[in-house]
Amino acid sequence: MWLIFRLVWWIIKWTFIIVLSLLGLMVFYVVCGVCFNPEPRRSPRNSKARNAGEQSYYEILGISEDASPDDIKRARKQQSLAHHPDKNPDDQEGAKARFQKIQEAYETLIDDEKRRNYVHEVEKEEEPEIPSSKPRRGFFDGGPKFAYIYEEYIEKYPLGSQEPGITAPPLIETIQSIATMTDPNDLLLLIDLFRCVAHDEMRLARRPLRADQYPLYGGPSDLWNNAEYEYTGRPYGTEVGKFYRFWPNFKSKRTFEQEIPSATEDDLPDARQRKYFNKAIKASRMKEKEFLEEVVQKLATLLEGVDPRVDAHEELSASMGRFRGSGGSHKKSGSGNKKKKNGTTW
Repeated sequence: MWLIFRLVWWIIKWTFIIVLSLLGLMVFYVVCGVCFNPEPRRSPRNSKARNAGEQSYYEILGISEDASPDDIKRARKQQSLAHHPDKNPDDQEGAKARFQKIQEAYETLIDDEKRRNYVHEVEKEEEPEIPSSKPRRGFFDGGPKFAYIYEEYIEKYPLGSQEPGITAPPLIETIQSIATMTDPNDLLLLIDLFRCVAHDEMRLARRPLRADQYPLYGGPSDLWNNAEYEYTGRPYGTEVGKFYRFWPNFKSKRTFEQEIPSATEDDLPDARQRKYFNKAIKASRMKEKEFLEEVVQKLATLLEGVDPRVDAHEELSASMGRFRGSGGSHKKSGSGNKKKKNGTTW
């Protein structure tokens, strides 16, 4: 009788353990799916080329977008045999064109670098076109959403708020937008973006800089530094040079805990699974931080390349006779960020 009791107890015990383990794994996979599943890649089959009646390279070879090199080789062989000019005597011109397309598709997709570039170019074609008319402040209507209006942003996310902040993906399209700006007044649309990024730093970073340490973009008539204001006799304003010393070398102090939260005991009861999961979360936060820094730095660098105030600074520096001198000289982005006090406030 005692043995039967032990056997029944052993069965109940291990059944309970197995059920709890399965529930823990289910929660783990659900949380992983929410946190790590990337946004679905836009299909090259939906590109403008397809809308124009042309086929993508994947369609030409009759393969899926995740096809392996072996699949590509087999598909090329089959398509080449089917569309070889010698096999199509009634349509040799068309077969020749199709055969060349097959070779072109194969040479592109079989090479990893060419394949990545092809996918990138297709996705770039899908980006919405920026309208030629001057956009209203805060938006590129019909194009990349540039919805960072500082007054509205700080009202929605005041200091102390722990809502997720600005991340890199929504800013990527803006990089391509800068090159289309020809009117200096259009560049003022970027003022609020950098102010909102700075606001997120002060709101979410554990040890943020002071508000006056995040340089402002300024206005279209602002000069590079105080020396130029003195030389020209203009009233002192924003120093453009401080902006281009800081933002092309921007380093975020945010933790990204709000954007990528850790798993709690309710999410993953198993302490060991929770430990490994949160370790992966920490790595994801670091990548997100580096990604934001890279995009903001790129935006500032591209902006510097089209900012007419930079050219005006170089001409004025030359007339002052110290274009290569210290203090007033313009150093290209990435030359380092000297820590100086900025009297300008937000």
